[in-house]
Amino acid sequence: MRDLLREVDNDCKKRCMQSLLRSMDKKKWIQKKRPFITVAHAEARLEWAIRYQAYTLNDWMRVSWSDECIVERGVGVKPIWTFTRPRDQCFEGDIQPVRASGKGVKKMLWAAFGHNRRTGLLPLDGDPLAPRGGVTSWVIRNLYAAFLPDIIVEGGEFMHDGAGPHRGNIVKQILREMNIRVMSWPPYSLDLNPIENLWALMKVELYRLHPELEHAPDTDATLDALIQGAQEAWHAIDNGILYRLATTMDHRVKSVIEAKGWYTKY
Repeated sequence: MRDLLREVDNDCKKRCMQSLLRSMDKKKWIQKKRPFITVAHAEARLEWAIRYQAYTLNDWMRVSWSDECIVERGVGVKPIWTFTRPRDQCFEGDIQPVRASGKGVKKMLWAAFGHNRRTGLLPLDGDPLAPRGGVTSWVIRNLYAAFLPDIIVEGGEFMHDGAGPHRGNIVKQILREMNIRVMSWPPYSLDLNPIENLWALMKVELYRLHPELEHAPDTDATLDALIQGAQEAWHAIDNGILYRLATTMDHRVKSVIEAKGWYTKY
């Protein structure tokens, strides 16, 4: 509002401006947060969408999507709705207590899914032989070798986001040995990977099943319970949701083309 008043050099009173905006059904909205996309990224996304725009529903049924997800204690809880007005909530104690993100125990997990199948939700442990003990291509190679044969359908494609450990030569080699075709993937394209929707659902289900974890102490026991709860929540997601997410790919591709590679609603 202050910016608008400055634009007209304060020749209009604030109340008049508010009345005008209401008559035009203009409201303020908090901007959505999305990964930063450059022109090069948008071009890569558009190129990808054009490449796959001819895919039919049957083609997408043969794709398996994968990704990592960090599960942190207290993060991802479903918002609570109330009839108490925002300005009165603090005075009446009608609030949802939260802890600062980044402070709770957490673990990186991996999974993959297709329209009628899914892997387990697997903890990603670091490579003890790596200088920093992080997740390396060897970790990903062994992960793929153990779990992809059970989820990749005949003639199917596998999607990963192309992060460093997934691009190692030993990873490419094991994928060739298993005769698994990898789908190309543009950078900064969370909106194109339907597994992102599953992460949000999994976290909501986690705290529905185990509300005690939201404010549990940050201990090793809590971390173990968090992982087990996340795995339980992952398998509790209805199979129909997997199918419906797979069917959104045609719309996601079209949305990228319409946006010329820039942001979509997904």
